Amino acid sequence: MELSAFRVAIDAGAPSVMIAHVAVPALDSSASTPASLSSAIVSGVLLHDLHFNGLVITDAMDMRGVSGGTTAGESAVRAVKAGVDIVLMPPDEESALAALAGAVRSGDIGLERLQSSVRKILEYKHRLGLDTLRTVDIEHVDRVVGIRDHQLLAHEVARSGMTLLRNRGGILPLQPAGRKKVVSVVISDTDDYRVEVNRPGMHYATEQVGGYFNRLLQRRNGRLETVRLSPKSDQEELENAANRIRHADLLVLPVFVKVRPRSGSIGLPPGLLPFLKQVEHSGVPTAVVLFGSPYLAPQFPVADVLLCAYGDTEPQIEAAVEALFGESAITGKLPVTIPGSYAFGSGLTVGMDRLRQDDPLVAGFNPEKLHKLDAVVEHAIRDSAFPGAELVVVRNGIIAYDKAFGTQTYDPASPPINTSTMFDLASVSKVIGTTAATMKLYDRGKLHLDDHVSKYLPQFARGKKAEITIRHLLTHRAGFPPFKRYFLTCKTAAEALDSVLATDLLWNPGDTTVYSDIGMITMGKVVEKIAGMRQDEYLEREFYGPLGMTSTMYNPPKDLWDNVAPTEIDTLWRKALVHGIVHDENACILGGVAGHAGLFSKAEDLAVFTQLLLNRGTYAGVRYVAESTVTAFTTVRMPGEDRYLGWDMKSPTGSSAGSLFSASSFGHTGFTCTSVWIDPERKISVILLTNRVYPTRANLKIARVRPVVHDTVIQALSTD
Repeated sequence: MELSAFRVAIDAGAPSVMIAHVAVPALDSSASTPASLSSAIVSGVLLHDLHFNGLVITDAMDMRGVSGGTTAGESAVRAVKAGVDIVLMPPDEESALAALAGAVRSGDIGLERLQSSVRKILEYKHRLGLDTLRTVDIEHVDRVVGIRDHQLLAHEVARSGMTLLRNRGGILPLQPAGRKKVVSVVISDTDDYRVEVNRPGMHYATEQVGGYFNRLLQRRNGRLETVRLSPKSDQEELENAANRIRHADLLVLPVFVKVRPRSGSIGLPPGLLPFLKQVEHSGVPTAVVLFGSPYLAPQFPVADVLLCAYGDTEPQIEAAVEALFGESAITGKLPVTIPGSYAFGSGLTVGMDRLRQDDPLVAGFNPEKLHKLDAVVEHAIRDSAFPGAELVVVRNGIIAYDKAFGTQTYDPASPPINTSTMFDLASVSKVIGTTAATMKLYDRGKLHLDDHVSKYLPQFARGKKAEITIRHLLTHRAGFPPFKRYFLTCKTAAEALDSVLATDLLWNPGDTTVYSDIGMITMGKVVEKIAGMRQDEYLEREFYGPLGMTSTMYNPPKDLWDNVAPTEIDTLWRKALVHGIVHDENACILGGVAGHAGLFSKAEDLAVFTQLLLNRGTYAGVRYVAESTVTAFTTVRMPGEDRYLGWDMKSPTGSSAGSLFSASSFGHTGFTCTSVWIDPERKISVILLTNRVYPTRANLKIARVRPVVHDTVIQALSTD
């Protein structure tokens, strides 16, 4: 079994093989002879049996496995006699060279044996061009070392290797903690354990172990306390750690213990074992991540989660955190047998259903083509289509593009838009708000699509209004006019609502599709009637809070207004710049919470909601609505209808989604120039948020921008 990997590598053309300083009695009956000095293994197995004709190189000859009890010269001679071509790092190079020369003069090593290795080395140098260019161009190193392909491969290998041995109670994927307290206790097997740093922009080559893991954990979790324990930890530190754990809602134990050259041992520091016993008896849900030897797994018999990451490189640390939070699938299998605990090939599978940011290539985009979006948005800003924007592109659960552009207004001193800027969603509120709430109530059997609205609102019990159904409201076929300026005739929210519910129909219910704010305001009141609470409260409880959509809300508080993009300078009603309060006047007179408008959000929050729909109702291991509910609201098209339930369909021509999104796509736009479009066939969602109504709604240039943005996204697909 052990040799099969070498056979595959040799058949694939591996140019060199390193020989370890390990004794293999099954291959060399001299049980104490290291493989690097064994003719039976080097010449017999590698060169003869496996037919290897490339370079044979020893591991470092200054290691104890080969240097103990023998001189540098003796070990070099034995290695060459065994069939080695390159003797690596002898502790005394001059004595090794002298010994080899003496062995040739005495006939102990034939000259032809030495010449065959020299010829092989020179041939490989010639293949690499080292006979004409003997030095490395330092200026070009970053073009061939650590390039994008290497980094992507490293991350792919790390993700594929994550092995989940235990997930008691389905703790994974971890949920956003909110108010829960999470404690991370970093355990290391040395006092000065440091890990390499290769992240762009970092100024140091190494950093303290566990720091990067904790930063990634806190970025996703928010509330996090950290503790470090090592062999030098005293009783006071151990007691402090134990006290913190007692008050925790979740304990994470990243364990950095690995095989170390010359250490002579492997395992947890003995002084920490009593602490682990306290952890076992604490009753706190515990997730253990082994960043090193998987053989430590039996040391954590009661851990609820046991994840093997196998190493402490940055890609492995990133992959482990992604695995904990469901941002990548866990598919790895144990490559060894852990006696008495886990068999070879063990490993649970957990799917990916939470967003993560990653390279566009991983999501299936051509990066250069996708970044043409920069030019599209920047040109629109120069053309004064809008002062600022954020654009997010998601595919296959990966945020492949997330950029903020411009400023909040055209004032040179205006704050820049950033990826946390909140925008007034306008009519996108109809789907992220009212339609979402309706889906939840439908899913729970609280309403039926063909229920008459009069069942919930007695004002609809007379005349043609008695025929209006929930389906009519969601598909804009109730017969209402598009809108009316209630804010000019009403002085209070109660007056405005009475006027909305008293609005006469212009068409018979079900006859004509006319996009209407009035129908969605009505739908919002139906939601509140059934839910028994305000729509904003219901949405926060059922969606926004559990999903971690912390920037999605109605009526943002004043302390957030600095991070809210202003909308219009209202010259009709409010006579001021609209900033932090809803732009839509009817939504404003209704108190800021309305079925047709009122939501504020940021692009990343909306990306989460679109992924829930692409996941067919689940996110991060939690089901929010049934798959059949998502299908009913975003797929089923009834005869005569040209809209889904709440959602807009992509029209064959003139769609804001452009011409290249699939025919099954669905989305919505907002008057302030916000938009969400989802292509379920390609697993793509695009969120574009702008404030094009600043300083005036008369600016209509956005109509040219939206289709170009969406077409550019599809043109950037590597497979299209």
